[in-house]
Amino acid sequence: MMDGSTDISGDEQEAVFVRVCNRGHVTERFLTIGTPTSTSSEHLFDFVINHFEEYNIDEDRLAGMGSDGAANMVRVRTGLSTRLRQEINAEMVNIHCLCHRLELAFRDVVKSSKLYDKLMTLLIGLHYFYKKQYKNKSGILRAIEAVGNQGRLPPRVTGTRWMPHLFNGINCLMLTFRAFEAHLSTLCHSDPKAEGLLRINAKQKFCCVHAVPSGKFQTLTKMLKISRTIVDVFFSLGL
Repeated sequence: MMDGSTDISGDEQEAVFVRVCNRGHVTERFLTIGTPTSTSSEHLFDFVINHFEEYNIDEDRLAGMGSDGAANMVRVRTGLSTRLRQEINAEMVNIHCLCHRLELAFRDVVKSSKLYDKLMTLLIGLHYFYKKQYKNKSGILRAIEAVGNQGRLPPRVTGTRWMPHLFNGINCLMLTFRAFEAHLSTLCHSDPKAEGLLRINAKQKFCCVHAVPSGKFQTLTKMLKISRTIVDVFFSLGL
């Protein structure tokens, strides 16, 4: 299993994990993390094989690869999975991460919802409004204390495709609603950003959407856990 991300310097960091099935017992271990020459399937192939050889892993026993749905991973003719099948094991199975697939399905469902767009605008706006300005951060902390310590600082909900982060943001919004409303109300006359965030949060129709996704996300979070169990079963059966 492998996936990549850029670090703070902008360099690509590719992480590789190895999952082994021994007599029905599935074990997962971190293998390595490093910077390939590029994110092309050719250079990713060299990156993986070189580390297999470094750690004396028999590449001929490679049965499957788990990845996201990026073209450099799963493209039919030139993807990394295709190269591994052509040069290592013709029967190797590529598994498109079920968590990513569930996330993509969720995005398709909500992409036409204006209320969802407003919810994301509010969550992102609150995060940066309180993260980048110490005065605002200290102000919301005082507001949280004033309402009985009901709430916390808004988390980041962008930069990742994982739904639990969004679920965390919605929970924070529901928990800290009174403190956000109180603090933004004191700033709205002098701060246009505070006024905009307060207007979104104060709309009666929009307030209803706070609670609606909560139950949905709990169900989706359970589905994410179930999907990992399904993958474990696939590997234990050698599928």
